[in-house]
Amino acid sequence: MEATIPIDAGPAGLATGFGSIWIAAHRSNTVFRIDPTTNKVVAAIKIEIPDVESGIGSLTVGARYVWLPVGSETNQLWRIDPATNQVDLKVPFDSLETTAEVGTALWVDIDPKDGRAKRHSVKKVDPDTLKVLRTVDVGPAEAVPTYMPELDYGLGSLWSIFANDKVARVDPSSGRVVATIRLPAVPRGYGPIAFAAGYVFITESDNTVARIDPATNCVDGIVYLGGNLRPTAGNLYVGQLGLVAAPQGLYVVFDRGALALVDPVTLKVRTSVRLDEQDYIVRATYGFGSLWYSTFGNDSVLRLKPIG
Repeated sequence: MEATIPIDAGPAGLATGFGSIWIAAHRSNTVFRIDPTTNKVVAAIKIEIPDVESGIGSLTVGARYVWLPVGSETNQLWRIDPATNQVDLKVPFDSLETTAEVGTALWVDIDPKDGRAKRHSVKKVDPDTLKVLRTVDVGPAEAVPTYMPELDYGLGSLWSIFANDKVARVDPSSGRVVATIRLPAVPRGYGPIAFAAGYVFITESDNTVARIDPATNCVDGIVYLGGNLRPTAGNLYVGQLGLVAAPQGLYVVFDRGALALVDPVTLKVRTSVRLDEQDYIVRATYGFGSLWYSTFGNDSVLRLKPIG
């Protein structure tokens, strides 16, 4: 353990950029900025949303801005200017979920689980104006959705989780869905997509991580982590998995506060550690030579040396 950094009110989303670690604190609707040279909070940006029950949980650090999607009843995309640590723009979207940057464009994931949208889509957005430039239809709403929507960019494509057993591969240049890939189990997790060793990895609700070969657009391997992933009231899953690609391999957050290092080629678990006994909402990121691990229940972020 290198450091334990107190973060009030449920740290959830983590991202790296602009020489900092950025944290979305769910229960206080605040984005915290940490200086990795001192491990101190240098800015706390309050997100004044009308529906306090929505909370914030994910964020994306892009080339020029920090993007904060606020879903549920609010469905707004907030833009933070890292030069001023201030929100300088917010725009409503239908059923907003997550975001990803590709070059100079921002892509926004729209999912029917919350809000007014009837179909799943990804939208190309001008990052300066947040005007929608293109909409790519992905698919209809699920009758009883249990998946966790997610959008990420890697290996030249956008990858969008949009159904209880599917992920769509979207070509950002042509705006076409080039493949729809069926998954063995329901895709769920916190930070459920990662890219390592030329593969795509997606967490699933049966305590597994599925590996997709982009050359074939098929699942070619499964890693079982075990643990205590189970549905509870409100469709919350205790012990959700999360993924972080790093130079050492693929880190997998699983069970209650456990962390494993998986070889992305052989799919073997190299080592694992227990960091926290009670947390089930955990995200992690890699940066500045360390692994950063949020402990939602203990209101802190752990800075860890690589376990590989």
